Amino acid sequence: MKEHRTKLTEVIFLRQTNADIRKAVAGRGFTLWQLAATLGITDSTLSRKLRMELSPAEKARMMAAVDEMEKRFGGEAK
Repeated sequence: MKEHRTKLTEVIFLRQTNADIRKAVAGRGFTLWQLAATLGITDSTLSRKLRMELSPAEKARMMAAVDEMEKRFGGEAK
C-alpha cells in the first residue's frame, strides 16, 4: 500500500510541473499539441519536456510561443 501511495504522489507531482505553461495554454483556449506545433516539435516531445521543471530560458521560449499563438489566432481558440 505504501508503494502505491508513493507512485500516486509522484504522478501528482508530475502533473504540477510547469503548471504555469499548462495554465497559460489552457487559459487562452489552446491545447498542448497546438503549442508543440508552434514550437516545431511533436506533441509527444512537448509532453516529455513538461514532465520535469523547465529552465527559465525554456519557459520563456514557450510563453513567447503562447503569446505568438494568441496574436496569430486570437484567444479562446476552438
